[in-house]
Amino acid sequence: MTEQWDTPDKLAAMRDATEATVPGWRRPALWAVGISAASSEPEWEFPCVNRGAGYLPAVVLGRLVRHSRTTETLPVSAEVLRRAVDDLSPAEACTLVDHPNLVAWRWLLGEIESNPARDLVVVYVDDLDDPVSSEADGELRAAASGEPA
Repeated sequence: MTEQWDTPDKLAAMRDATEATVPGWRRPALWAVGISAASSEPEWEFPCVNRGAGYLPAVVLGRLVRHSRTTETLPVSAEVLRRAVDDLSPAEACTLVDHPNLVAWRWLLGEIESNPARDLVVVYVDDLDDPVSSEADGELRAAASGEPA
């Protein structure tokens, strides 16, 4: 993706066009990329929680991890996250909006490089009434609601 998306309208058009390339795509109610704790504890950190938002980054990464709908937790390699950053980076040409997912993803890549024992996942929650799919999913929902996990 080499073109610059320098307006909110171009971002929306790119989101819609990318969504159209993923069969069965449905925008998640909640989603985020998480990283495992730096300790042996089964805890997850989500630097950018997207509830009813962030649909362009959601579909850019979703296409790479083969997600289209449903509630699920998927592993993400550093290589895949790097590619998602590259694919999404033309969005930074639009300075009228913040790009918190790109900021978070770059931070996550730095964390993985400094401690490769940590794991990355992406959690997609199709419907908030769906059963929790993993510990990471439960922690994401707690973070989104402001409740402790």
